[in-house]
Amino acid sequence: MLPVDPITGLLLTSSIGNVLVPPSPIVTPGSASLPAASTTLVINGFNFDPSPAGNVVALSSGTVRSISSASATSLTIVFATQPRPGRLLASVTAFGLSSGAAVQVATVANVAVTAALVANDNGQTVTQCAIIGGSITSCAVPTGVTWNLNASYGMTVANNVAYITSRGANTVTQCALSGGSITSCAVPTGVTWNLNQPAGIAIANNVAYITNGNGNTVTECAISGGSIISCVVPSVASWNLRRPYGIAVANNVAYITNNLPNTVTQCTISGGSITSCAVPTGVTWNLNNPYGIAVVNNVAYIVNYFGGSVTQCTIIGGSITSCAVPTGFTWNLSAPYGNAVANNVAYVTNIDGSTVAQCAISGGSITSCAVPTGVTWNLNRPLAIAVV
Repeated sequence: MLPVDPITGLLLTSSIGNVLVPPSPIVTPGSASLPAASTTLVINGFNFDPSPAGNVVALSSGTVRSISSASATSLTIVFATQPRPGRLLASVTAFGLSSGAAVQVATVANVAVTAALVANDNGQTVTQCAIIGGSITSCAVPTGVTWNLNASYGMTVANNVAYITSRGANTVTQCALSGGSITSCAVPTGVTWNLNQPAGIAIANNVAYITNGNGNTVTECAISGGSIISCVVPSVASWNLRRPYGIAVANNVAYITNNLPNTVTQCTISGGSITSCAVPTGVTWNLNNPYGIAVVNNVAYIVNYFGGSVTQCTIIGGSITSCAVPTGFTWNLSAPYGNAVANNVAYVTNIDGSTVAQCAISGGSITSCAVPTGVTWNLNRPLAIAVV
């Protein structure tokens, strides 16, 4: 271990040719559990720069937004994107010197996921599927609920409310959740929706972003107290959308699948509103009639309706740079539409067969897909899916 003054905590430098050379930083290994929703992490060690700006932290998953505080023996980092469940490794560069190979600093806990909510296009209901150990074990449609749905193409969940787009009515239905189960559903009143065949929906910072299949735009709906209160289409010079369906929001960027030209449009969000949209250039998309999209740890997982597969797109600096379909296994997908990702599992709805396939993810890449056996699905042309 390189020396640190036991009283001051300052680095003990060495002199080479009359130049003071600080010792390399050292990261102290650790495996303590880190809750999945954590926004910060303390990295312990030695020989860090006491100035936060003088340190650079590299993680094995997730990204660092900033270093909020620093001392010679600890750094507090703020996550820009959450790390994946499992071992989290880190290395530190300080004074221009690296700590070397990354070491484990925490064990990221799994997200507490207990159920999948699946919207049925036929029947206009939502099926709830219990998840145990990452796998669906049983599915049922709650009774006693007036659903108030009409062609449910998109769904997301935030703060115990499921927000479901009704493409046939150009509205959004809100379903209250209690203990992971839907208890009631209603369409908010007094809202001018400004929707045109809505499909995908994503929520960030109390704003719902909803793709319009007709008009090729995105409607933004303000949420207060868990309920949508107003909706507008922002003024964007060029939307660069064509038959948009799925949408995911991460780090102030909305990623939107274009069903017809097989691309993804990226829309910049500032102050909660979309300001510009463009399709990245130089990308070989490897998409085939894309619908649902989920973004986790700088990877976009996009469902291909034709071909029955999922394309994975790498995101660097907020922009998609490359896309590929993993090979070497059987997808077990049949007319797939929606997807949701949690705890290294992608849950993908199969319209044909009315099932849900589960795809295992390792190192950010899908490695296998299967439909759980022994499940009575109680699904009817399932489209959108969310996990809670």
